[in-house]
Amino acid sequence: MYDQRLILSTSTRSTQLEATGDITPEIDIMPQVGVLSSRDESANEVDEKEPQTIPEEYLDLLDWHEIYRKVWQFRKEKGYRNLVCEKRILQKILSNEYYTLYCPESMLEVEHVDDLEQIQQIAVMILRKYIKEFYSGRQSNWEQSQLSYVPMDDELTREQGNFFDRYTLSVKTSAEDFLSELQEAVEDDSLYTNADGKPNRVHFDRHLYLPLIAEETSIDEEDIDYSPPPLNKGEKRLVTNLKSYFQSPDGQNILDSWEVYLLRNQSRGKGVGLLSDGNRFFPDFIMWLQNGDTQHIVFLEPHGMVREGEPVEDHRVKFYDGIDSYESELAERTGKDHVSLHSYVISQTNLNDLRDLSRVDTREEFHEAGLYFPNEVSQIVEDVLESASAESQETTAE
Repeated sequence: MYDQRLILSTSTRSTQLEATGDITPEIDIMPQVGVLSSRDESANEVDEKEPQTIPEEYLDLLDWHEIYRKVWQFRKEKGYRNLVCEKRILQKILSNEYYTLYCPESMLEVEHVDDLEQIQQIAVMILRKYIKEFYSGRQSNWEQSQLSYVPMDDELTREQGNFFDRYTLSVKTSAEDFLSELQEAVEDDSLYTNADGKPNRVHFDRHLYLPLIAEETSIDEEDIDYSPPPLNKGEKRLVTNLKSYFQSPDGQNILDSWEVYLLRNQSRGKGVGLLSDGNRFFPDFIMWLQNGDTQHIVFLEPHGMVREGEPVEDHRVKFYDGIDSYESELAERTGKDHVSLHSYVISQTNLNDLRDLSRVDTREEFHEAGLYFPNEVSQIVEDVLESASAESQETTAE
């Protein structure tokens, strides 16, 4: 059994919002005059932008009760429940000009009372981005100080953890045939040895518990309800691809030198949650590779990117680089510098569609950002081991 894993402390603390010049979020609401992409070399010339500030005399005229309400709503939506915001601090952020604003000068001019509404909207935009950057930095630093490596045996006995005794299933009376098939399967040992029959599942002996149940395809999803939720299509495909890879000759070569384990990460309250760019997320899987004392802990997140804006700016993707600070903090505090951390997003959106959404143009550029595709699990494993080899060579050179 793999002897270490990363676990996030469940303790919490209050964080007081502060007005500081160390944080100056950039808000750009200038009209887009031209577009330049790696596939289109032509673009209109854009004049150099000049930063603007909200005139001090207008700040007192804003509806601060409404501003505070919207900030509080934003705090709730983002899950910043331990963040304490005072109205005077919000006012200080704006009056001290702790922001960089790009917008037409006309947007900050007031000729009628109604013009204040536009300035108020800009003020809320500034405060939201300031709060996101403030919380991300402070909370990330604190959370890193709460992380620790613990033996896997400790995780097995933790009440609110990634392991559970059983699946629970609610079935509507209209799905009696399915329930009958399921009851037969439960009484058969094949439930734990292969993926035939009901329930829909993936059999991968490197996963730390079995069965690993997936969404049913032969029955209306509204007729059944699993807890914890079954694997969705993208999650199932990732596990299947990992299984196929480690059964291949190249994968077998890895297994000759490395012990490999996989674990589905549970959601909020039970699994490992990480903070990236002000957003908390729970990677769908954790994979371990161990060779003697050397360990790699790899977070894997299969995710559709079509609704996430610029793909390489998504907080899940950016954690590919952001995870280095977690690793450094843990190594310094625990002395376990033989443990490496890695994070990858596996895009469920194909390459061509992703290129249309991004400033990035090639598969290799997406890889450099930590964004891979479903059939590239072998390249993810190679990237993990190559990065570790490079780090080892740098250490030796020093």
